[in-house]
Amino acid sequence: MREKINFNGNWLFHMGELEHQVQKVTEKTGTCGGASNLTEEEGFVYKLPLHVAKVIGTDNGNSWYNIAKNLEGKWDNIEVPHDWKIRQDYEAPGQKTGFIFSKDSSKGYLPDGVGYYRKKFSLPKEALEKRIIIEFEGVMRDSIVWVNGCYIGSHLSGYTGFAYDISEYLFYGDEGENVILVKTDSTYKEGWWAEGAGIYRDVWMYQLDPVHVKRHGTFVYCKDITESKANVIIETEIENTLTSDCSVTVRQTLISKDNKKLHQHEKELSLVFLGEGKISFDMTVENPILWNLENPYLYRMLTEIVKNDVLVDNYETLFGIREIQYTSQGLVVNGKSIELKGVCEHQDFAGVGIALTPDIIDYKLTRIKEMGANAYRSAHHPATDYLLQACDRMGILVLNENRRFEVTPQGLSDLEDLIKGSRNHPSVFMWSLENEELITMLPPGKRILKALVVQAKKLDPTRLFTIAGQFAKGDEEYESIPEVIGINYDDGNAKARLEKYPDSLVMASEDASYVSTRGIYKDNRKLGLCDSYDSGKYYAKLAQSEDSEISTGSLGGAVSNSNLVYCWNNYKNEVPALGGVFIWTAFDYRGETFPWHWPTINSQYGAMDMCGFAKDVYYYWQSVWQDTPMVHVLPHWNWQGKEGQNIFVNIYSNCEEVELFINNESQGRQKHTKGLITNWDAIYTPGEIKVIAYKDGKAVAEDRRVTAGEPHAIRLSKIYNGKNEDLFKAEVIDKSGVVCPTADNHIQFSVENGEIIGVGNGNPASHESDIADHRKAFNGLALVIVRKSSGHITISAESEDLESDKICY
Repeated sequence: MREKINFNGNWLFHMGELEHQVQKVTEKTGTCGGASNLTEEEGFVYKLPLHVAKVIGTDNGNSWYNIAKNLEGKWDNIEVPHDWKIRQDYEAPGQKTGFIFSKDSSKGYLPDGVGYYRKKFSLPKEALEKRIIIEFEGVMRDSIVWVNGCYIGSHLSGYTGFAYDISEYLFYGDEGENVILVKTDSTYKEGWWAEGAGIYRDVWMYQLDPVHVKRHGTFVYCKDITESKANVIIETEIENTLTSDCSVTVRQTLISKDNKKLHQHEKELSLVFLGEGKISFDMTVENPILWNLENPYLYRMLTEIVKNDVLVDNYETLFGIREIQYTSQGLVVNGKSIELKGVCEHQDFAGVGIALTPDIIDYKLTRIKEMGANAYRSAHHPATDYLLQACDRMGILVLNENRRFEVTPQGLSDLEDLIKGSRNHPSVFMWSLENEELITMLPPGKRILKALVVQAKKLDPTRLFTIAGQFAKGDEEYESIPEVIGINYDDGNAKARLEKYPDSLVMASEDASYVSTRGIYKDNRKLGLCDSYDSGKYYAKLAQSEDSEISTGSLGGAVSNSNLVYCWNNYKNEVPALGGVFIWTAFDYRGETFPWHWPTINSQYGAMDMCGFAKDVYYYWQSVWQDTPMVHVLPHWNWQGKEGQNIFVNIYSNCEEVELFINNESQGRQKHTKGLITNWDAIYTPGEIKVIAYKDGKAVAEDRRVTAGEPHAIRLSKIYNGKNEDLFKAEVIDKSGVVCPTADNHIQFSVENGEIIGVGNGNPASHESDIADHRKAFNGLALVIVRKSSGHITISAESEDLESDKICY
């Protein structure tokens, strides 16, 4: 029977290159030596044959077998997923950074290099009859794997998974212990953002019967879907690693969400020795429950292999029954038009880097849904399997993207891993084959895309393929290759295409690139912080020679060509065929430190900061993506020294009218258009600023800001309750409980019966380590991530001259 074992625990980690590097190629197999083998100190003994021992005078042949006396260097006990890059100090650039593609700014000023992972493990004697597979879901970036002194393989991409059959290289039972060594090298970049480093996704060990379902070996898809029935097809690839032919029975069982067996079919399959076979089943499901955003219903397909009347393998595939179409009106799911309310997103978060745990992934997706989004573009790389599972479960659509725009063996292998590894997920509604590739403007780029479409269609004929095009926008030949034309930063391209070719399918694959810093309302070039008003594109900020106040004359309710407002209104009012929009991005992420580079070390495109704390722009997207009446006012109302002066006030809402109050005195009521920004020049008086929103003349929503006093205390609150980790927000508050919007007090965290795995504050210019138990607040807020243990946990937060707080649970 199939056994899947989590292999994340009990690793050792070594930062930097080893003094005696382990080789991939040696004169004799198994003699790579060093950390790739057990050492003499660990008890390894290679006994020489008697006739050789007689000549050299000893039976200990460790030097012949290249066994090290001990493990050199400093090794730390860790668990994966693990990002070693964020465990380093930031490096100030040696010279003034250049425009856009500064090497240091693109990677967030963290140094690259090499890190090693090593793990000892034992296997029972019975496992000798199995095939032992080690699977890595993601290693950043160039990886090399050794087992018991033998070079096993290398993998180039940091964004695709890979697996090795290591059965023959292992010791079983009393034969001895095993050791696996993994080298990770982040020296050369695959993306132009801060990619992290290390074994940052899950590792699994499989113990399989010699006859088993291949890795990513099932493909479940549906045809002829109606409310009364659906045709479900499952294709299964079976692998025979025996040295003899065999016959097996393949049994497929369709199981409902409440664990009822709905259908079961069996077929006989003959397999040649060391060969593969493929088998297909066709089932009709009566009255299917369709997967959709409101009810993401999942079925389960159980594949069982019976050999000589013995069950030898069982393989489960979760899937959903749904019909996806993309038309001239945009996306259609089960016959219903769906506006794409999408976010683009890198894999990154405060406290953990790219080593996202399931709880942190769930937290991020929850925050995205709370903003009103319903779609996720995995930019610019394949999504993790857990993220896709979560999107299946939560009802979030996924545009899954290819990283390497290549038709090389490595590029095609990565494409196959992307598609075969995620084609059963109902959340995946379309594939993207490239993002802003420079070569697309040249003839080879067109040939590469054509070849990729052909290869991808062979792997999944059920979904459409798109691009995230930028450089070849408007190139008719290039735009005719994908089935859907994905346009990054549409500036009339979609409209022009549709006027000439009305049957074209178009999509807003990326837009907005709105830069802002949480709680900042005036650009600060010295610190690299961006204001939160809709004051223009970051290219305009690059052109600024110095910090400047917002020019209110260019803004207001009629704004239609600014960076924030333009993209949604372009889709809604100009080109509805775009079907919606994917904004850049949901969260800030490390690297791409536009517009001003150092001292900022992460981007500021997010609707949320690195901690998931909402920026003002979060509420703009909420106002256009949600129907529940809402209103949001900015800025905060702490402007000491500006009493009697005008403060520029912006209001986001999905209502018809908004009214502003200062200390309960109305400043008037204005008409408001959804998707635009209503504003006032308000005279600053300490106290309270409030806005009320109206529909049909009735007050339906309100928002307020209150002038905070001096910092008085810390207030802790749990913002996410996970299975293994909890996330806590620390707020610096005044005596009345109002958050101090500019507070930067240093906060010390401690936990009893738990572990602090990371901290953050959302400050894009903070150079404090995320791997710590303390953090300065940024504009009143900080984050701490706690890994839970069994029993009651106490988390405490303290700061000099402030009242502390703690939560016991």
